[in-house]
Amino acid sequence: MMRSRLYFVLILGLSLVLSITGCASREAEESDVSLLPLLQEVGKLDLVETSTEEIFVISGSGHTLYSLQSLEDASEYLADLLRVGGRVGVYSFTYYSMAYIDLTELGLERVRVQGSEVELVLPPIRIEPMGRSVTLKQLHERVTGTKAPITNQERLEMQNRASEISKERLAPGTSAYNRVVAQAEERALAFFKGYLHSRGYDRVVVRIETREKL
Repeated sequence: MMRSRLYFVLILGLSLVLSITGCASREAEESDVSLLPLLQEVGKLDLVETSTEEIFVISGSGHTLYSLQSLEDASEYLADLLRVGGRVGVYSFTYYSMAYIDLTELGLERVRVQGSEVELVLPPIRIEPMGRSVTLKQLHERVTGTKAPITNQERLEMQNRASEISKERLAPGTSAYNRVVAQAEERALAFFKGYLHSRGYDRVVVRIETREKL
C-alpha cells in the first residue's frame, strides 16, 4: 500500500514538473511569435528629423549657383557681391530629412526569445529626404540699370538645384550622414531596450545591423 502511494506521488510530481516545463516552453514560443508581429506592425519608425537652412544666390545671368549653409560662413563673399549690385538675389529655404528604421524588415532570425531573455537585431538606419519648406525667403534682391528682373522660374530652378546639393550632404559616408545616423542609433537602442523591459524581459540585448555600405 505504501509502495503504491509512493509511486502515485512520484508520478504526480513528475507530471507536475513536465507540465511546468511545458508551460514555460509554450510561453517562450508564444512570446517569440507574438513579439515579432507587434514590431512589424509599427512599420517605419521615425527617429531623428534633421533640417538645414539652404541659402542660394542668383547673380548675373542667374545661371550660376552658389549654395551656402549660413550667411555667417559666407559673410565677406556676400558683402562684396551685394556691394557690386547689378542683378543679385539671395534666398533661403529649409530642407528636411528623416532618419528611420523599417521594422517590416524584421524576421524570425532577428528576434530570439528564451524565457525572460530577448535578443533583437534591428535593420540599419536609413535617411529619407522629406522635402523642403513651402516658403522661399527673400534675404536680398536688387536689380539695377537695364538688367532683367529675376524671374520665378529662375528662383525655382536654383531652388531645385540647391535641394539636390542638400541630398548630397546627407549621402552615406558624409560627416553629416554619420552624425545623424549615430543620433538615430542611440535613440533606437534606448527606445527598444526600454520597450522590451516594459514587456517583462529581464535580459535585453539590442543590436543594430551595420550601416548601409557605400
